[in-house]
Amino acid sequence: MIREDWEFLVETFKKLSRRDEDGNWVCPHEDIEAAKSILHAMEPTEPVEVGLDIDGTIDECPRFFAKLSEAFAENLHIITGRPAENVESTAGDLEGFGVRYNTIDHAKDWDGKAEACKKREIKVFIEDQDEYIEHIPEDVLVLKVRNGGNYDFEKKKWLV
Repeated sequence: MIREDWEFLVETFKKLSRRDEDGNWVCPHEDIEAAKSILHAMEPTEPVEVGLDIDGTIDECPRFFAKLSEAFAENLHIITGRPAENVESTAGDLEGFGVRYNTIDHAKDWDGKAEACKKREIKVFIEDQDEYIEHIPEDVLVLKVRNGGNYDFEKKKWLV
């Protein structure tokens, strides 16, 4: 249920939750209270904007990120270090991975991904490179993807 539909129903129940001029409930009060209880439990939460890197992240486990994108497609923002002039090939790669998304931002430098997170009001960001993560705003939950470029699997240690 989208927020607009929910708000409409709340207003409708408020209008029905009154007595007529004879003091009778316009609609059986018990029914209205039960419906309000159900409606309250269904209140939509505010959407969470999610930022997602491509190289070293989506391409490490495309099936997982395709499934994740199904749940967050309207609120999923691709934030990549790829050059902006590659936007068509980037979109093609995402289509090939089965990843649905809302926007693509191309970061020119380390701060670029942080700026995109602020601009898109990102609350969860998934990335593999510390150099980008270090610049992400403090109020953003960062999830780091482990891969051969940032982790030594033999020594079981993160690379610095």
